[in-house]
Order: sequence, then structure tokens, then C-alpha cells
Amino acid sequence: MIKKVFVGNLPWSVRTAELSQLLSDLGIAFRSAKVVEDRETGQSRGFGFIEVDGEDEMRRAISVLSGYIVDGRPLNANEAKPKGGNAGGGPGSASGGPGSSGGRSGGDPACPRIPGGQGGQVGPEGPGGQGGKKGGGSWDEEGSSRGNRRDGHRRDRQGW
Repeated sequence: MIKKVFVGNLPWSVRTAELSQLLSDLGIAFRSAKVVEDRETGQSRGFGFIEVDGEDEMRRAISVLSGYIVDGRPLNANEAKPKGGNAGGGPGSASGGPGSSGGRSGGDPACPRIPGGQGGQVGPEGPGGQGGKKGGGSWDEEGSSRGNRRDGHRRDRQGW
């Protein structure tokens, strides 16, 4: 079975050919090697992937590459994880961003009109109202927004 290995902390000067040469010099049997490059500039993004045959060769490659110094930089190597659905907290993920649940699950019984208790969804008053896309903060008597919601609840750092 083909296994994929992530190789990180590569110097910007290392390209696919140099990574392939390094793997050969270290005696790592690999099927393919690829350094990821920026689409617009073509510059290395500082990481790449190699494909090897089987679990044993993957463990060996990770063992040999982890900590190996290239141009003063210690490499890190791990089993590559499959592409996923925004696990890093980008838009639409459970840990933050527009259209997300802000990392919360379920509704808040104190605010039954806001689905899931999130500020990232449109509530009954529409965008900009309670639970609207742009917030739901209110103004205090002195005319400044203090992060209070119209229903009197305070927001914490997750936006609720």
C-alpha cells in the first residue's frame, strides 16, 4: 500500500529535484517526491510530500528525515493526513470563521431564538439584528458598544 509522508521545515531553496536527491542520498526508497510551490510566484512553500511503499518504509523515512539538518534547518516528517474540511479554523469550520458555529455545539437555552446560540447565523431579525451576520452587539447608555447582546447576555471571546 502506498503511504504519503509530509516533510516540513524545508529551506525555501529546496525544490522537488533537491528533495529527490536528498532522499536518494539517505537511502530512502520512494515512489515520488514533490515540494509544494506557491501558485502565483512559483516559490517553495517550505514543505513537501513523498510517497513510499508500505508502512515499514514510511516509518523508516519519518525516522531518517525527522531532525535531519538541511541548510541549518531541522526537517520534520510525519505521516501525511488526508485533505480535510478546514480543520484549521477557516471559514465554515467548527472552530471559527464566517458561517461557522464558533466552536460551540447545540443551542443556548437562555437564547432559544438564536439557532445554536451563534452570532454567525442569521436570526429572526435578519442580518445585523440579534444573531445577525455582523454581530448583535448593543449600545450602552453612554453610546458605546460594550459587546452586550440586545437580550442582555455578554459575549465571551468566541463571539457569544
